[in-house]
Amino acid sequence: MRVSGKLTAIVLVFGIAFPSHQLSAAEENALEEVIVVAQKREENLQKIPVAASVITAQDIINRGIVRVDDFGAYLPNVLITGANSVRVTRFAIRGVGTEPNNVGLAQSIPVYIDGVLQGTGGTWNNAMFDLQDIEVLRGPQSTLFGDSSIGGAILIRTRRPDTEKFGARARANVGNKGLLQGDATLNIPLGSRAAFTVSGSRHKRDGFEYNETLDQDINSIDSTAGRVQFLFEPNDDVDILLRAGTTKDRGECCHADFGTSFDDPATRDRVVQQNFLNVTDRDTEHYSAEINWDFNNLTFTSITAYQEYDYVNRADTDNTAADFLNTGVNTDQEQFSQEFRFVSNGGQKFDWVAGLYYLDEEVTQPNIAFDGLINLFFGPGFILEVGEGTRKTKIISPFGQFDFYLTESLTVVAGLRYSVVDSEAHKIAQPLAAAFGLPPFDQTIEDKDKEWSGTLKLLWQASENAMMYGSYSRGFKQTGYNLLPGGEADDGTGFFDFSANPEFVDAYEVGLKTEFMENRARINIAAFYYDYTDLQRSRFEFTSDIPILVFGNAGKSEAKGFEIESTFAPAEGVLLGLSYGYIDAELKRFETATTDFSGNTPNRTPKNSLSGFMQFIYSGLGRVDVLTRADYSRKSGWYGSDANRPNQFQESVELLNFRMAVQDKDGRWEVAAWARNLTDKLHHQGFGAGLALLGPNESSRSHSPGRTYGLEFNLRY
Repeated sequence: MRVSGKLTAIVLVFGIAFPSHQLSAAEENALEEVIVVAQKREENLQKIPVAASVITAQDIINRGIVRVDDFGAYLPNVLITGANSVRVTRFAIRGVGTEPNNVGLAQSIPVYIDGVLQGTGGTWNNAMFDLQDIEVLRGPQSTLFGDSSIGGAILIRTRRPDTEKFGARARANVGNKGLLQGDATLNIPLGSRAAFTVSGSRHKRDGFEYNETLDQDINSIDSTAGRVQFLFEPNDDVDILLRAGTTKDRGECCHADFGTSFDDPATRDRVVQQNFLNVTDRDTEHYSAEINWDFNNLTFTSITAYQEYDYVNRADTDNTAADFLNTGVNTDQEQFSQEFRFVSNGGQKFDWVAGLYYLDEEVTQPNIAFDGLINLFFGPGFILEVGEGTRKTKIISPFGQFDFYLTESLTVVAGLRYSVVDSEAHKIAQPLAAAFGLPPFDQTIEDKDKEWSGTLKLLWQASENAMMYGSYSRGFKQTGYNLLPGGEADDGTGFFDFSANPEFVDAYEVGLKTEFMENRARINIAAFYYDYTDLQRSRFEFTSDIPILVFGNAGKSEAKGFEIESTFAPAEGVLLGLSYGYIDAELKRFETATTDFSGNTPNRTPKNSLSGFMQFIYSGLGRVDVLTRADYSRKSGWYGSDANRPNQFQESVELLNFRMAVQDKDGRWEVAAWARNLTDKLHHQGFGAGLALLGPNESSRSHSPGRTYGLEFNLRY
């Protein structure tokens, strides 16, 4: 069943997009002001030269967002795929993506939670609870958010404790596939100068796929998370905020079907044949202390943070019923970070942000093989460590951004960051050779990157409700390493290099932000052009049908496109939306000794992305309102690898979500019925090499959930 074209036509006619915002009767139906921290200070999104989408706390409820994977469909030129895994959730923005499997790489789109960088891809994709908002920044953000933010940045802010009044919130979902999800928050004032908040989340769901070999449902979720915050305000100028949190995930991950052609009748949707039950366990802990001090028209901020991350995965790697190859990874990460910054609080001639950032991170990932053919050689229960990688990184970087007010309507923004990155990578590989008395591969590489990144922008406030800007940004991403098995290249001296040079991008962007109809309509437009050099890439290459994991730089890549986001509140209780994104990306020069991907489309880059919603609130029922909401999204097709193989291509997919809620007018309670992927569209999260020994025509694919539905209960005191 295809989503009716009529729905698309309706949202195109009424036009608006992301994000949605509850209407305020006090403001006579005007759209609410959106406050962001995209430039390290609280500002109106419509007044800053940054392309960004914002998901508010109310959006999270109205869109039924429970995990990070849930909101990617609604963002222009953004693709989020998770493969139902706490480790391999991938972001791609404007054709630039992250690679969470290889911990030797910095993330191209880093995630910050309450101002703290999440150093690896497995530490942040937790339950969405007790949040203030989520900001998705498109384009290089290297000046203010560090060298790894070459493709963009994700800023997640939790709700701060409230010193003025006691409060409690709770949300619960029950649904098909055994869904039980709930989260709750308790805010307790401690006098007039302090407050304590405790919040937690529990999420369970049965598997949505069927393993025919094991005769059981797979890809379940079993997640628990908690967070505590303590706010102390010793005087009117100082606040101290202490945070601590933990997550615990137990479940299965990354089951995939396998075949030379997915049109083969033997390959069935959401049915797999693996003989081994994939297992994924994750534990995280994080602690931070934030201090804000206002003085002399300045704000000084210090954020000190420490986090730990432990991950264990066991998987049937051949993706078949045969007991051929089972592998796993163990990941341990420790990270300490410190940021100091000064922010001016409104000057007549200029404003500025200046700071110093420090990061000390160590991550280790052993890769193992067990069962299958390993047992034939070494006996039952034998576990072979096929490799181990360790990356140690220390970063120190001063940064600053200055807004010069040339006239009342014209502003020049100039920013600069200098990054010194000391990194050391240690890789052990081929221990099977050692088992037979041969020397294993055991080498260490040390690098020091010293690079500038920056931005220059011109902003014109054409009127109170219209702003135009043009910008140039220079982005930088540090040296990367392949810490997965394979991928070493002999340089002729017996030394096998497993590193890749830093990435660079020159990005150009123009934008328009406008509000009209007495602030009941909002349209934001951005167009961009990127020129990338030395993209860090890993891929399988085949020589005589034997797969070789190759790692290195992709030479040159270009991308150009635009985004349109709009919001419209035509009448009381009516909110409509539409967004559209277009991107034309190409790997201009990507040649190796055995392959040439030049001219191909970068992986995970849909050319078109469209989303829209319609929300209506009926208020004629006395003490309650009735909210009805429909969300629609369409992503065009994308490839799962830079090789652009037909058997690793996801066709365009349309998704429809629906929600109807009965709400107390005072916001005390809500009961809602909801459905996600209402038309049960099959689509995939990723593709792999499958039983790669059979050659490049073999592949595997991991599925996304089908139709889900249930009831939600929200309470607020």
